[in-house]
Parts: sequence; C-alpha cells; structure tokens
Amino acid sequence: MATFFFRNLTEYDPTLLGSTCINVQSKRFGEEGIALESILNTTNKYRRKHNLNELTEESVREYEVQILEIIEYEINTISLFDFVELLTGCVYDLSCPQVIPFVKEKFIAMASKLYDYLLFKPGFLSLQRDPCLFASTLIFLSSKIITSKRNEALLSWRK
Repeated sequence: MATFFFRNLTEYDPTLLGSTCINVQSKRFGEEGIALESILNTTNKYRRKHNLNELTEESVREYEVQILEIIEYEINTISLFDFVELLTGCVYDLSCPQVIPFVKEKFIAMASKLYDYLLFKPGFLSLQRDPCLFASTLIFLSSKIITSKRNEALLSWRK
C-alpha cells in the first residue's frame, strides 16, 4: 500500500515526499517507535476521508498542511537525529528499483524545502550548532540511500 500511495504522489509538489515519509514511517513504527501519535491520528483520519485512488491536488495539499502543523508543534519532542532518521528510513524502505530515480530527485528537493520551513522555527534550529547541517545532512543521507548504505550514512553523520 505504501508504494502504491507513493507512486500516486509523483505528479504533485516535491514537498509532499516529506509528508509521505512521515505518514508511512509512522504507520510502520506505530506506538513502539519514534513515530508521533498525532501524526498517526492525522494519517488515519486522512485515509478515512479520502479514497487513495482518487487523490486530488487539493486533498494532498490539505494533508501536507496538517502534517507540517504537527511538525511545527511537536518538532522539539524528538532529536534532530531521530527526525532525519525518520525521513531517511522511510525513503530507504520505498527505494525499490522502479522508484529510485524519482526518490533521489524529490528527496533532495524536499530536504531543501523542509530546511527552509524549519529555518523559521527558532525553537528548533537555533538549538543546533550549525543550522545548515540539517539540510546538508538530509542531502548527504539521500545520496547514501541510493547506494544502500543507510547505516553507514547515519553512523558517519552521528560522529
């Protein structure tokens, strides 16, 4: 189901990849992992409200706004590393051979846009020693994902 949903998003704005990552990763981890309960709730409400076979640009943007509002409210409850891992892990899971070129292009675009969004949230980025690290880390990890070196990328970033 996740891959089906992901492929339907290819015609929409690249920032939707961020929402999709959080959506799928939340569903995968459930309450046992680092997923946020409010993101899970929003995802479930959205799935009930919209038929995934009939996604419109308006409904997808509505979902994106809801997810970004949750991120804005709860971003300080998880570490930068956990947040990057949340996005990266999902993209890694979805990177089957058929979607890898799309994943890399859209993930890099999403990394840039998500960084711009979080740049205006001083409660989060001002706590980082180097705010630009956030964007560069996402881009670095996205390139490592394509070569199936997710763990190596995460470990080298953490050092």
